Amino acid sequence: MREKIGVLGYDYPLTLKALQEIAENDMDSKPRHIRQTEVTMEDDTIYFALSGSLKAIMEKTRGMKLDQIIIVDDFRWNIYQKRYDEIQFLKVKLSENRQSLIPYGVRVLQYEW
Repeated sequence: MREKIGVLGYDYPLTLKALQEIAENDMDSKPRHIRQTEVTMEDDTIYFALSGSLKAIMEKTRGMKLDQIIIVDDFRWNIYQKRYDEIQFLKVKLSENRQSLIPYGVRVLQYEW
């Protein structure tokens, strides 16, 4: 099954750096196709950057069954204030995917940069 995992960082440069690092450090699969904002793994998992405004994220994820999000920030975790609306929208989007094989308790991960 093809999992779709969104990476949301405090800002765009952090999102892109984290996307690449997370995909390269995946213990279950190796990157097969790497683009700036999306990485497809050998097991067909897709990691993709979530960036821009709430409207841009809504458009990017329209019709998509999102399996997991990885929230990336430094030790201060200011992303929860700066990107509150986007995070809440993504949590709702995750809850809509009832077919995901990822357990509900790990659908939102934090990655400290």
